[in-house]
Amino acid sequence: MFLKSICKAIKILFNIAKIRRLRRLGGAMYHVPLETDDEEFMETKEAHFLVEEFIILANHTIGTYLFSKFKNCVPLRIQLPPKPECIQQWLKSNEYIADLILKLQEVSPLPAIESERKFSMFGKVSFKQFIIKIFALLCGYLGVMKFTLACLGLEEWYEYQERAEYKCSGDIQSKNHGSHFSLGMFPYIHFTSPIRRYVDIISHRLLHCALDDRKPCYSPKEVSEMCHYINEVTRRAKNHQNNCRALTLAYRFKTKPTVVHGFVKTISETEITVVIPGYRNLPKESCTLQLNSLGCGKKTI
Repeated sequence: MFLKSICKAIKILFNIAKIRRLRRLGGAMYHVPLETDDEEFMETKEAHFLVEEFIILANHTIGTYLFSKFKNCVPLRIQLPPKPECIQQWLKSNEYIADLILKLQEVSPLPAIESERKFSMFGKVSFKQFIIKIFALLCGYLGVMKFTLACLGLEEWYEYQERAEYKCSGDIQSKNHGSHFSLGMFPYIHFTSPIRRYVDIISHRLLHCALDDRKPCYSPKEVSEMCHYINEVTRRAKNHQNNCRALTLAYRFKTKPTVVHGFVKTISETEITVVIPGYRNLPKESCTLQLNSLGCGKKTI
């Protein structure tokens, strides 16, 4: 009986998370990576999405509360919008594929310039774009070619994104400078993992002060200095993690060769760079093939 009640509660939470995910992402919620270097993710993606939605909800809710109490000393998690000139170039290069990328559905590429513009597979498009989409559907273009262009376009989109970082709320000039672009939220903080992130402990301590109706335990200057230090440590830790992942994958592929989806991005006289959608965290050098290492110049006997 107890087990049934737990299962019922989890199903209710899952339905709530699904509704919230649809509201937050729109059509992009249906994007699922074709492959990933996390072997367990594909088997537990529903559980992952459930937990993720409530983590985001908690971080945003607590962030909103703390910002209302201590406007100048909250450690925000921010991500600035990409540079307009980069997105303009991206839109020009991916004019006929941008609206077909499932991961970017409902995203406003230039919120400060074109607030009405959102990527949508069947949203408002020009007559020319509409005809191209219909033709693509009829001739099967949305198969291999669409997938290839979408992967390359999405990778380029990621390259234009600004790095997320921590910043004291007292240092931001406006809401646009303190928002998280990818999540589309303000204010957003990290609160749910105090065991593994020190910035979450800062948020917890500030929450205790707010609930006890006390002054903040940190000054804006202290929060600003801690955010700067944590950003540096986080960057180094992320680089180390990616390098370790690359070594782990290299050993795995050496002992058990695996076929993955890869697409040629650039070709020069000396090398070929490829995009591997399921292994985005690999160092760039791991996605670069030196032509002289392929033996292309060797004469066959």
